[in-house]
Amino acid sequence: MTTTDKIQRRRTRIARNITERHGEGGLHRLLDGLRAGESGQTIADDLGVTRERVRQWKLALGKEVRTYLIHPEVINILGAEEEKENKG
Repeated sequence: MTTTDKIQRRRTRIARNITERHGEGGLHRLLDGLRAGESGQTIADDLGVTRERVRQWKLALGKEVRTYLIHPEVINILGAEEEKENKG
């Protein structure tokens, strides 16, 4: 069994344990809260677990990804500059 297989099995086991103890709704609550950026304490209070447990689940079940979104008005400035270059 490869390391990747072991990690996938662990994630599956953790998700099943959460649904057994907190129901499918509990797993949805956890994942929705994490996606929304809610504090671990808020999620923990709702599920009746510790903040540390939520942190462990967060690390085991997914990956946090941050992106940099450019505001539309800045993109518009770039578009205007490109138009000037093409005309000139």
